[in-house]
Order: sequence, then structure tokens, then C-alpha cells
Amino acid sequence: MGVVGGVMAVVVIIVVASIGVFIYRRKKFEQDLELMLWRVNYNEITFLKNKRAGSEFARGVSQLNWLIFYFFFQTLMLFFLLNFMCMVNGYCI
Repeated sequence: MGVVGGVMAVVVIIVVASIGVFIYRRKKFEQDLELMLWRVNYNEITFLKNKRAGSEFARGVSQLNWLIFYFFFQTLMLFFLLNFMCMVNGYCI
């Protein structure tokens, strides 16, 4: 009975601790949520429809994404070309 009682006590302690942590985290989340009430409502935001309204940073990021894609595609094509040469000619690097 001593070992079973000890195991049951440990299980009860773990369950109670888990419930306590859950309740604490939920209360903390609700408090943090109340602190964010000053933030702007999404429906109050007016978006510009002009395509030229984008920032220079956004255009730079777009160009950077294209450049990364281009180099990735070129590297991939080189990889396939080298593997094809290896299969056809037996010339492997």
C-alpha cells in the first residue's frame, strides 16, 4: 500500500500542478489581452488603392525575393545539368 499510495500522491500532485499552471496562464493571457484594448480596430483602417502607394522598402523586398528565386532556379538547373552529364557521359564531378 505504501508504494501505491506514493505513486497516487505523485499523480495527484502532478494533476493539481498542471491545473494550476493552466489557470495561471489563462489569467495571465486575459490580463495581457486587456492591456491591448488601446490598439486600433481593423475596421477603422483605410487602405489606399493606388498601386504606387507602396514603399521603397516593399519594392526592394520584392526585387530581393525575385533575385533569390532566380539564383535558386539557376542553381537547381545547374545541379540537374551536371547530373544529366554524369548519367550520359560518365563525367561526374
